[in-house]
Amino acid sequence: MDSTYLSAFSALAGTMIGGLTTFLTTWTTQVAQTRSARLAEERARRDELYSKFLEETSRLYSYAMSEDKVKHENLVNIFALRGRILLQSSPSVVEAADAIIKRLVTTYMMPNRTDEDLLRDLENSSDDLMADFAKVCRSELRLLN
Repeated sequence: MDSTYLSAFSALAGTMIGGLTTFLTTWTTQVAQTRSARLAEERARRDELYSKFLEETSRLYSYAMSEDKVKHENLVNIFALRGRILLQSSPSVVEAADAIIKRLVTTYMMPNRTDEDLLRDLENSSDDLMADFAKVCRSELRLLN
């Protein structure tokens, strides 16, 4: 084989290998960045959903303590949020959300709560369903990092 052909072939092969290496490096970096951005977006979306659920829970719990009948129209938002949680979250988060909703309905059906009852509930932190929900959500959100 002529040395000029060998030189040309070597130069061409080196260029192709260099180009392929650059392409693969860029592609790998882009895939990693896209995945990271998608996970960050998913984390932010779930964080917002869980915050809305807790806000609605707090509002309804306050209302349920002073009412002795369930007003079904008041539960529309919490069930809508629960449906979104069902679509996006793990079974453990769904179970924690369901436990909160059951507690809300039970609180509605109980006699109206006094200020002393509220204070007693606050002192008994072992029965805090919102804390349980938040703990499960935190665990799930950590997985999205």
